[in-house]
Amino acid sequence: MRINESTCLSQKLNGAISIRALKRFVADRDTGTWKRFSKKLPPTGKKVAIVGSGPAGLTAGYYLAKAGHSVTIFEALGKAGGMMRVGIPDYRLPKDILDSEINVIRSAGVQIKVNTRIESVDRLFKRGYEAVFLALGAHRGMTLGIKGEDHPDVIDGAAFLKNVNSGIQVDPGESVAVIGGGNTAIDSARTALRLGAKKVHIVYRRGRTEMPASDDEIEAAIQEGVAMTFLAAPVRIGKRNNKINVTCIRMKLGKMDESGRRRPVPVEGSEFSAVYDRIIVAIGQTPDIPDAFGIETNADNTLQVDRNTLAAVRQGVWAGGDAVTGPATVIEAIAAGRKAAAAIDRYLGGKGNIDEKLTRARRSVEPAEACCPDKTRIEIPSLAPEQRMGNFHETELGLTEPSAVEESNRCLHCGDGITARCRYACPAGINVPLYVHFIKKGRYDDALAVIREKVPFPGVLGRICTAPCEQACTGCAMCVPYCPMNAIGADGKVKKAVQIDLDECTDCGVCFRANVCPVDALVDEAHCWPRSVRAAFSNPLVEHKETRVPGRGTEEVKTNEVTGQFRKGYVGVTAEMGRPGVGVRFRDVQKVAQALARAKVVFAPNNPVTRLMTDSATGQLNKDILNEKVCSAMIETTSPIGNLPLVIKEIRKVARQIDSVFSLTISTRLDEDGMAPCRKILDELDIPLYINGKMNVGLGRPLFKEESK
Repeated sequence: MRINESTCLSQKLNGAISIRALKRFVADRDTGTWKRFSKKLPPTGKKVAIVGSGPAGLTAGYYLAKAGHSVTIFEALGKAGGMMRVGIPDYRLPKDILDSEINVIRSAGVQIKVNTRIESVDRLFKRGYEAVFLALGAHRGMTLGIKGEDHPDVIDGAAFLKNVNSGIQVDPGESVAVIGGGNTAIDSARTALRLGAKKVHIVYRRGRTEMPASDDEIEAAIQEGVAMTFLAAPVRIGKRNNKINVTCIRMKLGKMDESGRRRPVPVEGSEFSAVYDRIIVAIGQTPDIPDAFGIETNADNTLQVDRNTLAAVRQGVWAGGDAVTGPATVIEAIAAGRKAAAAIDRYLGGKGNIDEKLTRARRSVEPAEACCPDKTRIEIPSLAPEQRMGNFHETELGLTEPSAVEESNRCLHCGDGITARCRYACPAGINVPLYVHFIKKGRYDDALAVIREKVPFPGVLGRICTAPCEQACTGCAMCVPYCPMNAIGADGKVKKAVQIDLDECTDCGVCFRANVCPVDALVDEAHCWPRSVRAAFSNPLVEHKETRVPGRGTEEVKTNEVTGQFRKGYVGVTAEMGRPGVGVRFRDVQKVAQALARAKVVFAPNNPVTRLMTDSATGQLNKDILNEKVCSAMIETTSPIGNLPLVIKEIRKVARQIDSVFSLTISTRLDEDGMAPCRKILDELDIPLYINGKMNVGLGRPLFKEESK
């Protein structure tokens, strides 16, 4: 199998749909029609306290108030909005837009008390509040941990933006260095230019493709004159002629780290120096949780919660947003606010159903009649770079009506809009194909209503949403669920098209025969598509020189993005369930996952099954998917080699309880003597191996039950 690049969606569309810009288009044309269908339940007499007025806190407050509860939001700052107000400059998010949408939340009955810092959860309960939602955000900047960073002209990026956005006079000096590569770093650099800095230089320890900041913001900063040095990091800070001397070292990218990016490694003897008036450190933020809260925290000071309900260990307390995840996106914080509101409503005696229908137009979205291969992504009009200096006017100007309709017409509505990947890419659950369809038909009120059904901030999202749904549009990924070997992937983080991993593809043809590709990009040419090999010892046709086991995956160090690289002394344990034509239910997957959890394995964080877990400590999967049936599933874990007997013991217990085709694959490094340590343990346990291209432990049900007779 292969993907025909000439007809692949990302090539045909020449860029994702501008979903964020279309959100802003309808939000800017809000006529208030959606309010006719907005309802508020009768008062319940229950009181809820929310600490923090950022997107998570405001969202939770809005939906809890509409559920009939009495909601009070406590904000330590002088105005509501959290990091939306103090962390995002006006040129990206005008504060009149933010104020307008906060007023909608107030009109729902939410009381917001500003200049009110909460230091104790106990006091809130004593004041009669029956539930508390902690949405404090992550406002405390992280430090570099190098000599000299306590210099008074070295400032924190989040604090710098907070002061500017709060109206405090800030002089950046003529030359500024910004350390970091996220949106806070980009915003700090662009803000410094607007305040009069003549030279602004971003220093980032990885390359541009690894920068967590959005591409649009990076490009805008470059257009405005921000210089960037990649693969460099500061090692010490000193003084030179009343200025700050920064010594940096060159970096190179090494092996993958826990973030899925290649780890920067210093290059010995490559130090260089530069002088600046001001250094802005923007390498991340952490929550600042008062000790008196008495809530369990993680090593990074984020709050510990149940991922399914956002409930803290302490009864009556929930938490969400950046205080739980660390710095994330506004749409992710809104999603957390929705999840917490539903859980709190159930706790207070409600049904937990916070959804509402703000338009009566509910219909399936018809696919496009004809594709438009010559249409490229609409360029969002913006101020010229020279018009941006010395002011904080909004840089993006928004789409015109003809442009918005033209852009919406580029949507192919893959899967008739029902199974479209972009529909499920939005953390808050906005039905993307439906509102894009309404824009195409000129029904802007209905489009806005679809967005407002899930979020109270359509105008904000239309300006600052990082739009994972746009990343999903770079390839519809309709074929991904049909691959029994998990060989088809679409990595939105690096904005690649859908790709087939030829080392994992078995040329079974399931994806091709499923006939789900809307532009016929999948091509069945197995006979002329050579299989690549990683190295001689993993060639499917060559036996391993010590184990005599043929095939890829045998006694090798796996380096794919899911499992990561195994450390010496550890074993990779992969449970594969299901085969083409023999579906597996997630209930069986959970049984195996729970068996592995009892064996104290570490689940690979990027594995699809891990992502479906509500609790990786127990192997518990999300209840909503337990009855779903899929072609296959793969659970990837790591564990100390000495723990392998316990893994085998737990898997043996559960193997007879499942009906799915099931195999256990192991993968390790060789010992220094060239022997396979796992093979030794398995021989001692008298565990047979199935030699079928992988090192499969002989456990679980065979493909057909007749084989077991």
